[in-house]
Amino acid sequence: MTSKLDDDRIFMFIKFKDNKDHLVSLQRGQLYMNNGNFFKELEKKTGIPGVGDKYELAQIFNQVSLRFTNPETDETFLVDDAQMVSFNINAHMLMPIFCITQVDSTSLSIVKENDDSVECKLNFGDQDIEQIIKDFGEHALLINPGEFTKRVDKAVEKQGIQTYKGKVNYEDYSVNSKERLIAQHNHDPNFFFYKRNEFAHQREYRIVLANKKSDVPYVLDIGDMSDISYLIETRKLFTGDFVLKLSLE
Repeated sequence: MTSKLDDDRIFMFIKFKDNKDHLVSLQRGQLYMNNGNFFKELEKKTGIPGVGDKYELAQIFNQVSLRFTNPETDETFLVDDAQMVSFNINAHMLMPIFCITQVDSTSLSIVKENDDSVECKLNFGDQDIEQIIKDFGEHALLINPGEFTKRVDKAVEKQGIQTYKGKVNYEDYSVNSKERLIAQHNHDPNFFFYKRNEFAHQREYRIVLANKKSDVPYVLDIGDMSDISYLIETRKLFTGDFVLKLSLE
């Protein structure tokens, strides 16, 4: 029997942190969210991409010609060329975002096949593992994705919060993208799920609170998750005997 995992399914969520207490808080149901400005300014401040991303929710154009005109007279007062131009929509940058690593079929290797289940190990690759530890930390909270999503949906419905949820798509930002431009211009939810290829090792899934604006961190309470989550050291998760058993039904 040769088993194949569903390509569209998320099998596990993982939240990585240096501070274990932060994961304990998350396990109690406190989803701590920062807005786009936080991530943008963090890389600018530290000079290190990882948690921070100076192009968070940015539109980027490469090798462009700029023409500035007076809107009243239509007179051109400056023409110039630029190697790169980026800009953000202010309203987008104030929406709280919860980020977490998602494990799908591309991140798993089947090590054993049973009659009605398979046993898998994480297959992130040594380079990605070290980068994740560098970016996020030595502790991990493993979360059941189906139950987690249900509890998020229940909490936001109760509070009247609109969300955008999904996997992040990683792209080459040195190439101008018509799709990204149209998505941003139309306030398409898909625009919130683009990031540069440099971040692909993060395998990010994000939740955006679309009708919330906040200059400070926002905490969404979804209720205790101790029954659907498990704390583990990051290195033990990847190098130990951790096995994920999945039903084939």
